[in-house]
Amino acid sequence: METIDKAAHPASAAGAPEWSIRFYREGDIPALTRLLIAAEEVDRFGTRSTTEEQLTANYNQPMSDPPRQVLVAEGPAVEGIEQGVPYGVARIVWIDDPNADERIYQFGIVIHPAVRGHDLEHALADELLKIARKHEAEPGVEPRKSVKVLTGFRTEDTLMQSVCEHMGLRAVRYGWTMERSLDEPLPEPRQVEGVTIRAYRRPEDNAAALDAYRRSFIDHFEYHDIPAEMWNYRMDMPNSRPDLSWVAEADGSPGELAGFCIVEVNQGDNERRDVSEGWIELLGTVRGWRGKGLGKSLLLHGMRSLKEAGLRTAVLGVDSESLTGANRLYESVGFAVRSTEVMYAAQVSETRP
Repeated sequence: METIDKAAHPASAAGAPEWSIRFYREGDIPALTRLLIAAEEVDRFGTRSTTEEQLTANYNQPMSDPPRQVLVAEGPAVEGIEQGVPYGVARIVWIDDPNADERIYQFGIVIHPAVRGHDLEHALADELLKIARKHEAEPGVEPRKSVKVLTGFRTEDTLMQSVCEHMGLRAVRYGWTMERSLDEPLPEPRQVEGVTIRAYRRPEDNAAALDAYRRSFIDHFEYHDIPAEMWNYRMDMPNSRPDLSWVAEADGSPGELAGFCIVEVNQGDNERRDVSEGWIELLGTVRGWRGKGLGKSLLLHGMRSLKEAGLRTAVLGVDSESLTGANRLYESVGFAVRSTEVMYAAQVSETRP
């Protein structure tokens, strides 16, 4: 990849350090982890890939190809940046959804606090768009009716807002991160007629849980199918806690799941931030089983598992326009909004060159 210098970006501030951009290469994980920690210590956005193990697992996911999708910005030593730590990192991954005739390019950018404000984030954004356009032009890549680029971030993240405005993206959806203290008493989960709620069994439940996920979320905003390989991989990631997760199995239909509650715990992040949090990562109820109290029962099972594991706070994310009114469910058991996230998107053809 060609080197990019400040001259290519006239908005760079005078006196800014020189930098260059290259693709990811083997051995970058330790330095990138230190970059993410340095950014998180300033931003406090709750990044969940701040150990080398977690970042490695994240980069090794199916459909991920870091040498083609991850950019690293480097430069000479400057005050405030630990030796060997890069100035910034950017990543773009793509999801092809033939059923929706759509391809989605999802990206993220992190800049070290010591070198923000010098246009590096815009240079990285430009290079990510080049990657997307190059991939679209590759032989064998099937054209799609919709080819979209998107990202999501906390509303306080002014750097990413600047990136999106630079690229020509627009805000299309908002969501909330909600939290609930587990030190307070928890309601007892009630039984739901027609199902047996039991602990998740890995890997035996993986295929049925993925099927239930598809049937639960297919009518949700920005739903896109994921292959079994991805589901299986995510259930094995360091943060995944199937031992604290639950499924609702339909009585009389062994292996058929009516709902699920998938739990994650980022122990490394908890230790670094001196907190004690667990995530209700996914909560779903299959159509036909909604309106029976199943979602609430599964949620309470997951929360009780977190509490019994010694966690003190339950955290989850929810679409602000959830068609199932999930936010009302969460509020009913004591969750309150911690932060607001925004999704920005645009067709690749509408982005700035």
